[in-house]
Amino acid sequence: MQPSASILLVDDEKDFRECVRGLFELHGFHVEEACNGFDALEMIKDKRYDAILTDLFMPRMSGKKFIYEARQIENGRTLIMAMTGSIEDCVWDGVVDLVDAKIPKPFTDEMIFNFLRPRLSCA
Repeated sequence: MQPSASILLVDDEKDFRECVRGLFELHGFHVEEACNGFDALEMIKDKRYDAILTDLFMPRMSGKKFIYEARQIENGRTLIMAMTGSIEDCVWDGVVDLVDAKIPKPFTDEMIFNFLRPRLSCA
């Protein structure tokens, strides 16, 4: 996997972001964080990321709204992984066709990296 592969991590929980950031950095990724969908949208207007990992449930802007808006900006060039702790299938209504992966919380590093490795350039 390219050491320069970049991830945008979008989640309103700071401790969760710090934990996941450490995991990605341990695997050689460059990680940037946003605490809400509004900030994340501004970030993807200015920079292209290899992948976005976003929570579905956040204040100010839902993950679903963020994903929809992000797809309008990046035109399908970026892998988008959505995560949620909900076990209800209905949380994916309106967004399942817009994401590349549905990630349950909690997740293992294997779940994330088994998805990413074949989709991002290898070193």
